[in-house]
Amino acid sequence: VLPEQRATISAAFQCPVRETYGMTETVAAGSECDAGQMHSWPEIGYVEVEGNELICTGLLNLEMPLIRYRVGDRGTAAPVVPEHNATTCDCGRSLPLMGAVGGRTNDLLLTPDGRQVFWLNPVFYGLQGVRQSQIVQEQIDLLRVLIAPAPGFTPAIARTIVERLRQRMGDVRVLVDQVDEVPRTANGKLRAVICKLSPAERAAALERTAAAVGATS
Repeated sequence: VLPEQRATISAAFQCPVRETYGMTETVAAGSECDAGQMHSWPEIGYVEVEGNELICTGLLNLEMPLIRYRVGDRGTAAPVVPEHNATTCDCGRSLPLMGAVGGRTNDLLLTPDGRQVFWLNPVFYGLQGVRQSQIVQEQIDLLRVLIAPAPGFTPAIARTIVERLRQRMGDVRVLVDQVDEVPRTANGKLRAVICKLSPAERAAALERTAAAVGATS
């Protein structure tokens, strides 16, 4: 949850906002306490951090255990209190602390003005004739949409996809390519969103956001 999202939700519902972390594979989970710290749920799985990547070992799935599974999420190690050489929390809970969870960088896009855009599934809601789809950000102002069409796909549907993406991403170019099949990863997954921006391009876009926020504060 980004700070501006947290502030908007809190203002709308007049209550604190707490974050919960998890994934379909159920190899790790955690939730935020009222002291603002993330606590892991140790009965779900064991979480390690290598570099800035979360490595998780699930403890629930006995039929197909995932051991040191790379979820694809970014994160940081749990905070440590030096004088006690242990993780502690003001909320009083003894559940292990988690560091910050940044989520999957390849599942979000960056706009030219530096906004981070998540959850692009609604772009395809209610559209007929789309069997498979994938949104690829090739440049900060260029998106390519791969569509494996089904019966009923029309140029009007392609225009709707372009319009909906521009509503979310701003002034960007959107190319729609029809393909027989959307390419899958080596393990057979179809990635709905791919960001091909370099780390330097990401950093530059986020700096523009920080500068804009500073200018209006």
